[in-house]
Amino acid sequence: MEHRASGPIGRPGCGVDAMTTLFMLAALIWTAAGVAALCTPRRLGDVRCPLLGVTCLLFGAFTVWMGFGGTFGAGTGAAALLVSTVVLSSVLVLNRSLTRQIRRDAVHLADNELAAAVLDTAGALVVVLDAEGAIVRFNRACETLTGYSASEAIGRKVWDFLLTEEEVDSVRSVFAELRSGHFPNQHENYWVRKDGGRRLVAWSNTAIVDATGAVQFVIGTGVDVTDQRRIEADLRKSEERFSKAFHGSPQSLIIATLEDGVIQDVNQAFVDLFGFTRHELIGRPTKALGMWDNPDDRDLFMQRLVACGAVRDESARFRDRSGRLRLARVWMEIIELQGRRCVLGVVEDVTERLRSENALRESEQKYRTLFDTSRDGIVYVTLDGRITDANAAYVDLTGFSLQELRALRYQDLTPPTWHEMEADIIRSQVTARGYSDDYEKEYVRKDGRVIPVSVRAWVIRDESGGPISMWARVIDISEHRRLEAERSQLEKQLRHSQKMEAIGTLTAGVAHDFNNLLMAISGYVDVAAACADEDNEELQSAVAGIRQAAQQATHITKSMLTFSRKAALTRAPVSLSRLVESATGMLTHLIGRRITLDAQVDAREDVWIEADAAQVQQVLMNLAINARDAMPDGGRLQIALRRAERRSEDLPSNVPLFQAGTAVLTVTDTGCGMNEEVRSRVFEPFFTTKPRGQGTGLGLSVVHGIIAEHRGYIDVRSAPDKGTTVVIALPCVSPRTGPGKEPVAEQPGHGELVLVVEPEPAVRAVVTSALRHAGYRVVGASGDEEARFHIQREAEALCAMVASIDAPEDIVIKCAAELRRRGSRAAIVLTANSATVPAETLRSLDADLLTKPFSLPDLTALVSRRIGASQAANRASDSRNTGSESPSGASESPITATGGLT
Repeated sequence: MEHRASGPIGRPGCGVDAMTTLFMLAALIWTAAGVAALCTPRRLGDVRCPLLGVTCLLFGAFTVWMGFGGTFGAGTGAAALLVSTVVLSSVLVLNRSLTRQIRRDAVHLADNELAAAVLDTAGALVVVLDAEGAIVRFNRACETLTGYSASEAIGRKVWDFLLTEEEVDSVRSVFAELRSGHFPNQHENYWVRKDGGRRLVAWSNTAIVDATGAVQFVIGTGVDVTDQRRIEADLRKSEERFSKAFHGSPQSLIIATLEDGVIQDVNQAFVDLFGFTRHELIGRPTKALGMWDNPDDRDLFMQRLVACGAVRDESARFRDRSGRLRLARVWMEIIELQGRRCVLGVVEDVTERLRSENALRESEQKYRTLFDTSRDGIVYVTLDGRITDANAAYVDLTGFSLQELRALRYQDLTPPTWHEMEADIIRSQVTARGYSDDYEKEYVRKDGRVIPVSVRAWVIRDESGGPISMWARVIDISEHRRLEAERSQLEKQLRHSQKMEAIGTLTAGVAHDFNNLLMAISGYVDVAAACADEDNEELQSAVAGIRQAAQQATHITKSMLTFSRKAALTRAPVSLSRLVESATGMLTHLIGRRITLDAQVDAREDVWIEADAAQVQQVLMNLAINARDAMPDGGRLQIALRRAERRSEDLPSNVPLFQAGTAVLTVTDTGCGMNEEVRSRVFEPFFTTKPRGQGTGLGLSVVHGIIAEHRGYIDVRSAPDKGTTVVIALPCVSPRTGPGKEPVAEQPGHGELVLVVEPEPAVRAVVTSALRHAGYRVVGASGDEEARFHIQREAEALCAMVASIDAPEDIVIKCAAELRRRGSRAAIVLTANSATVPAETLRSLDADLLTKPFSLPDLTALVSRRIGASQAANRASDSRNTGSESPSGASESPITATGGLT
């Protein structure tokens, strides 16, 4: 093998020859191509040029190695040169093409960057989706709204993270419509922020299509309308509230144009107030409707409204549809309505209120008049009792002035003993139910005098029903109390009088029956005495004892009849002064030496009364006996008499004054006195405080009966250990004397016929027996039928009729009248137990009255006198009829006789 030396560039044994030159030239071309490739501009992400450049440089290096150290022939070098030249040409062509492309891309990129800058600076939301719904563009407004960055959003589908679950389907539906070519469109949906918040976005959507018309991108431009929708909702609510408030207001509201007053709207209250329908009002001027009482008033109101900006609480006068005047208060404001200046007016109808206020003023005036003129005290107080107002009657009642009262509380006028009771009434009645029942308490007047008052209180409440004050009606009941006490005393007296009357009726009945028995006993005693042997002293003594017992019993029955006011009275004008003076001697012996009698009778004035003198003496005697028994250890008895014409300080207020004068008889002792219980019963019959056997209990009851029978007044005042005073008042009369009695001589009986009418068999038997012993023929009758029979049969023969009016009184009187009607002059003697016959009746019948029990001698004497007088009258009548002179005797006047103790 032939060995060759290496050349300077590494080829051994060889100089620089053509092959080497070819390889070097090819290497140079490779290097130039690599540099050109590396220096070629490239688009973002394009790595072709750098790879090509590096490859060319590597091939250039390899070609150098081949040219100096390789064993390649010239053919290889030429091939390398050729290849490198082709590559270089390709690189240059590529470089030119890429340069043009890059220039176009640069222009496009500049446009994109400008668009991106515009989108990022725009306030609207811009999102670009590809055909699958993935985000390819997410501007800064979207980032701000959602809180997501563009890098977090790009590549994600909007319904995967930006939508609420309930809106995913609707958004997908919108996206599908866009892809199908239905664009542009609008819709609203919520975007969910990164922090979970939600914002409402209004979208305007469109699409970008390629040359074939297929949608490549969807562009959505949105506006955050969350606040706008809220404002709109609030506005709608406000408008709804205004509408509701306007149309539902109870006040009358109207909206009319400021310029010409054309009505734009009214509410129902306005319609109701003026009587128009809404159709009649809307669109018409208020003046044309005649709503203003004076049309010029509207112009004045509008001028004031424009000048002041508002009208507040002004008076106005309107007319409703019927023409009736409406008085109102108005408020006006200027508002904008659909670009026009309008007036919002409020009309308050005060017609009824003004009428009510006028009525209230009148009522208050009437109340004030009633308040000021009321005779009852009226006072207003706070809840704690402070007096705020009072009328004149209350001022007079308390004695304080109104200014002084306003510095006091009502408790200051009330004695402390009443405070607890009144506080309980205020709490349990006034506060609980609003008023109290009438209650009584006392007031202390300014002068210190305590007066009884009647109070009724009411509470005054505020609008919520809470109590704020009280008022009371206060009446001075001092006079009422006095009248009530007097009425109580009168009622007590009435009850006592009724009780006394009942007892009197019972007593009269007992006395009546007892008198009949006494009449029989006395009569038979007289018969026995007449028949008894005068020498039989023992028999005469027994008869005398029986007569004395009968007389004592007669005294008792007389007292009983006097008490019951059924005793026969013989009244005549008598001098009470003389009766008292004449009784002092008897009373002195009656009361004994240990008691001093002081009779105070004014000798200068003789006091006359119409009375039964015996009964007046009975009164003095009974009072003296009671006084004596009340002073067992002695004392002083005073009897005072005076005439009273008018009331004086020493005359008690309850003692009556009579028109002709009043005889006041006062009997006072210094005895032991009585308590109130005993004093209230002193006039009860059979009531006594004396030991058994020492009193009958009839003394003061008889006195009471006698005084009542004489139409007088009696009162007893007493207290334990302070003595007793009896006050008697009797009506005075003028001094005069009564008619006297003419003496009639007794005539024995000579067979004259006498009719005896007596219902009691024992009395009838004893009277018949006594008259027969006196020489008279006697026929008896027990009742009116028998009496009428004898009168009809023997009227002419009858010389006398003795009739008891204890039989039915009217029947006896009719029998006597029948006897007189038949022309009989027979003597008529009426006997009575208790009843009395009017004097006129006795005179008309020419009859006499004899009270039981009477003695038989008194009866026979009276019958004898009356028969004699009747016979004398008959003789005188016969003498006048024959013309002869009448004898000196004349007929007697009727004689009234009393028997027994009467």
